[in-house]
Amino acid sequence: MFDVIKAYQVEGGGNFPIYNENQTVKMLGDSYDHSATFCSGFGMDTDLAASYNLKGQYKTIKGFIGFVDGSVDFSGKFTVELDGKLYKEYDVNTGEPPQEIAIDVTGVQVIRITATCAESKRTSFAFANVTIE
Repeated sequence: MFDVIKAYQVEGGGNFPIYNENQTVKMLGDSYDHSATFCSGFGMDTDLAASYNLKGQYKTIKGFIGFVDGSVDFSGKFTVELDGKLYKEYDVNTGEPPQEIAIDVTGVQVIRITATCAESKRTSFAFANVTIE
């Protein structure tokens, strides 16, 4: 997906937000490619969001969500909004296997993905092995 579409807006993330696309990450010791990482923390605002313009051209986005190895041991949420409406919230916890997700984006113009850390600590989430059809 990140070879085809880049985030047009990234917001939030506390004092030291980091957002990277199209990299390799490790979750529970396994490597995942084609990933976006959302790193936030050290501040009151622990949400980090990225928005993508899909232009209604795609049907499905698939991938895995989870904490990147080495993250502080906390829980969090991974929220997906489609055209400004909540699609789904996923609970994410360190030490748990990455969750495989599939998002129906048929006719969707904009997808917004938000990673929320439950504590104001530096934490990295990943949306990994992402494909778009």
